[in-house]
Amino acid sequence: MDLSGNISNLVFKKKVKSDIGEVSLDSQMLKFLMALDGKRKVQDIIRVLNIDISTIKEILIRLENLNLIELDLNSVECIDNSFYEYLLEELALAIGPMAEIIIDEEIKALDFDRNNFPVFRAPELIENISDSIPRNDKKIKFQQNMLVKLKNL
Repeated sequence: MDLSGNISNLVFKKKVKSDIGEVSLDSQMLKFLMALDGKRKVQDIIRVLNIDISTIKEILIRLENLNLIELDLNSVECIDNSFYEYLLEELALAIGPMAEIIIDEEIKALDFDRNNFPVFRAPELIENISDSIPRNDKKIKFQQNMLVKLKNL
């Protein structure tokens, strides 16, 4: 799970597994799990537990690695069509008619589709797409333009 972006509005839920086996949780992980109700945003849990964001990110990664939590995709804000249109336009300026294919491949590589691509993963998508731009000057221009668009999401 990529937690490099703003995760404050994300909602996680507990995974119920019958074959969990033995797991070892520290007190912070246990407190976090107990605070999860599938409705609270990460920012709310941070306030309740009085834990900083970097510690929460570590807890989330450890709990996901133990397969005890999952992101509630129904609560995640997704990218809209205007973003895709802008992305396609900017990439087409940089690489030409292959732009739409590149975008679709990168979205698929991140295990999403256009209908459910979360806003918080947009920086990663742009970074991955920019790797397909061979000319450095066009890559920089693409990244700068997309950064401005990201700030307005």
